[in-house]
Amino acid sequence: MVLATFAFAAWLFCLVALVAALRARSVGLTFLALALVAAGAALYVLRTDMASPSGPVTVVAVHPVAAVFDGARAVEEADRLRSYLGGLPGPAPVVVGGDFNATWDHVRFRELRDLGYADSVSAGEDGWIPTWPADRRFPPLIGIDHILARGAVSVGQTSTVRVDRTDHLGVQATVRLPPQRAR
Repeated sequence: MVLATFAFAAWLFCLVALVAALRARSVGLTFLALALVAAGAALYVLRTDMASPSGPVTVVAVHPVAAVFDGARAVEEADRLRSYLGGLPGPAPVVVGGDFNATWDHVRFRELRDLGYADSVSAGEDGWIPTWPADRRFPPLIGIDHILARGAVSVGQTSTVRVDRTDHLGVQATVRLPPQRAR
């Protein structure tokens, strides 16, 4: 089954996750805005647990700080994000979208693969999908916006969409969930 085609821009992904959960009338609907603050570093995460025909699915929107603005804080936030995403219970699928402010060249972003997360672009063999900056006279140069999935059958068919009032392109990807579980 296809969970959905997710469109992402930092605020848009949060809204899509919330609306999807409400439309699914998920009994397990929880949305959680976490501000994990320590030593001046904060990580903002929006999470919803949804019911699907295949069983529960966790959808998470993230937006850690960019390393170019504050390297030490970015390292701490990346470590906190890895810890948070690694601590999400399985085997339920997890879909994570956001402006990660990172490419696969960033070691801490690559470490998410060790947790079982697959990026829609690389897992779907969709090539290079630049998303930023999208508000210039030249096209976007780097892909720092991502949709990741863990516990899904596949994730891919990635493309971008223009989103008003942001300097990023939105990312769309298809996430295929495991077949319906026997009850």
